[in-house]
Amino acid sequence: MDNIGKIRGLAFKKFDVASHLDKMRDARIAPQIPCAVIGRLVIEMPLFGQKSILEVDEANRSPEFLEWHGSKRRMVASDTTVQRSLEGFDVAVVHGWLWDMGRKAALNPGMEETLPSGRTVRLGILDGSAWGGFYGSVLVLSGRSGDCVAGYRMSKGHGHELDTSRALLKEAKSELGRGAMTHVLVDGLYMTKADFRRWPEESGCHIVVKTAEESLTVIEDAEGLFSLAGEEAKGVDRASGVDDERGVEWTVSAAWGFDWQGVELNVARVQETAIKPRKGRPAESKYWVFTTDRNLSAADMREIGHLRWRIENGTFKRLSALVDSKRRITKNPNTREALLGLWFVGLNLMAWITKMVERMRGIAGLLHVKLTCHTVRRIVYRFMLAYSARLLKNVKSG
Repeated sequence: MDNIGKIRGLAFKKFDVASHLDKMRDARIAPQIPCAVIGRLVIEMPLFGQKSILEVDEANRSPEFLEWHGSKRRMVASDTTVQRSLEGFDVAVVHGWLWDMGRKAALNPGMEETLPSGRTVRLGILDGSAWGGFYGSVLVLSGRSGDCVAGYRMSKGHGHELDTSRALLKEAKSELGRGAMTHVLVDGLYMTKADFRRWPEESGCHIVVKTAEESLTVIEDAEGLFSLAGEEAKGVDRASGVDDERGVEWTVSAAWGFDWQGVELNVARVQETAIKPRKGRPAESKYWVFTTDRNLSAADMREIGHLRWRIENGTFKRLSALVDSKRRITKNPNTREALLGLWFVGLNLMAWITKMVERMRGIAGLLHVKLTCHTVRRIVYRFMLAYSARLLKNVKSG
């Protein structure tokens, strides 16, 4: 447990936790409980697997939680106090913290991803989602060492995803700078001709789209070319193989030079067959990848298409499993925005702690433990209890 304590200390130092918490403000007048305390309680919800503010209220009345937060009150903060704080929470501070985490991640060599061709890229994944009736877009930096939520933006509502995503990309350019991402993976329905032209020119970052939609003219043109053989199919890059990790056999056909509304694109058709089909799931699947980057190989484009799922599995589903983020718990838009941002900070901290635990698992006695987010949550929770119990024992003995 002492090693987990060291990891906690390193995380607080690396991500300037105390400094960012100190900047937090809300609309309460002369509050008895500082906004930093509220912020920390919400940030810790993913780490402790607390799925409601009521759970936070119930937990932080215990001696261990009071000691963990250094509180001399009968509770750290009630659920009504947390709610009042979040209603007037200064969300700009939370956004700033996430961008700061993104900048730190962008400087980490481990955030690079090596493609089948051997080429090294830095990926950003942009996607929209809904949380309890509120819509928004999220940008995740993703590499071999893990994922980092760098930014998010709330939307006016359903149907405004494109404008929200454009605004988030523009903000990312300002906050992260050129070079933080070489490619941005986006939803197939988001981008227009103007986006495909402007974004690579302004940011030096290629757009990559994965879609199963086959009605687009560029895909119809590619399907026609890929069905040809011999000299007629000159310029088509074909690749095939077996992906043991994902349990599929695959084939890819790709070619550069397809015109879509005046923009030249590299287009790939990916077809996969499950080696051991699962009951209730189709054995065969097909999707398309197209990008402004002409230098991605056929195998590269297939791999990037799969990496697109990281934001869904590693961010949205994980957050939902930890804090039930999809549930409607408020009608207040500022409360929802503050909750999401603080949860994303907690999720980033959890991802970093997971990596550190993996490095130290030998000396921590965890060699035979599969480190999922739920395993790490239990480890952190047990550490909190043990750490607080030790402090309580010292206080009583003193």
